[in-house]
This record gives sequence, C-alpha cells and structure tokens, in this order.
Amino acid sequence: MEITYQIQFHSFWHSGSGLSGGVVTDATVLKDENGLPYIAGKTLKGLLREAAQKILNSGTRLITQDFFNQVFGAKKQSTGTICHFTNAYLSENLANANDLQQNKSLLYQQLSSTAINEKGQAVAHSLRQMEVTIPLVLYAQIIDFPNNSDFEKELNYCLQYVKAMGTKRHRGLGRCDWSIIQN
Repeated sequence: MEITYQIQFHSFWHSGSGLSGGVVTDATVLKDENGLPYIAGKTLKGLLREAAQKILNSGTRLITQDFFNQVFGAKKQSTGTICHFTNAYLSENLANANDLQQNKSLLYQQLSSTAINEKGQAVAHSLRQMEVTIPLVLYAQIIDFPNNSDFEKELNYCLQYVKAMGTKRHRGLGRCDWSIIQN
C-alpha cells in the first residue's frame, strides 16, 4: 500500500545541505537538480521514527511495538523494514510553473544572527547567515506500507506528533503540520 502525506510549513524552514553559500550564507538549503527545495526521505523517516518512539514510550498505547517494528525496523540501524520513505517535494504543478522556474530565488530568504555578550554588544566574528525556505507545502510517500487500518491510525498519530522540523526548530523555524492526503 502507498500512503501520500503532506507537510504544510507555517514558518521559514531550513533542511540543510551541509554546504555553505560562500560569502553569502554559512548554510544553504537542500535543493534538487532544478534548484527547488526538498526534504530527504531519510530525514522524514527519522522524524517519524522519533515520534513513534516517544509515543510508544509514553505508555498511552496509541501505537504498538508491532507497528514500530514493521514500519521503522526493530533496531535503530535495521535495514529490514518493509516501508520506503520517499523524499518530500513541491507539487508537480508548482514545481513546473513557468513563474516559479523564472523566479526560484523568491522561495528563499537569508536570516542573520549574531552572538551578544553580557554588555549587549555583538561578539566579534559571530555573524552567521542561513538560507531558509519560505512556508510551502511538500508531498511525500511511504511505499509498501502494511495494508492495516490500525497501522494507518498509528501512523496518523506519528504524523500529528511532529510540529517542527529542520535546523533551529526549537527557535521557531520549521513549524509544520503533517497529514495523510491519500492512501
């Protein structure tokens, strides 16, 4: 079974590429071959796995160990899972829009920050600039998801648990909602 879900961002977000933008930014956004933002499936799986583990450990019985093992694998390094998590991309209609193709730079902003010392002054050499993506909706799939309505409900709990993602998510970036849109 294939499950399609969406990630609706409500604030700027940064899914890092690990690269710098030279003199312009210290950290750039992960982009596909067309220069459009995306989120790696491995990142998505990790966030959902962490959510599932926290729900499982809470003792609420909203998800089962069987769900966890079949969707994410029994061990952290397991490769025996049956599910494949795809990358999250913009919708095809938006990605292929002529206006967007000509103005990709409008998808990105630069945020600057600096450290402040106890006197309220900027610390020397602490200015950092990070590229962020504007709020958008991205779509991803879970392929070979078990055909089990209870597992789908448990997945939905995991999706609802994730409220922020990416760099500086604890500082207000990457606020988001995840939801199933098709199965």
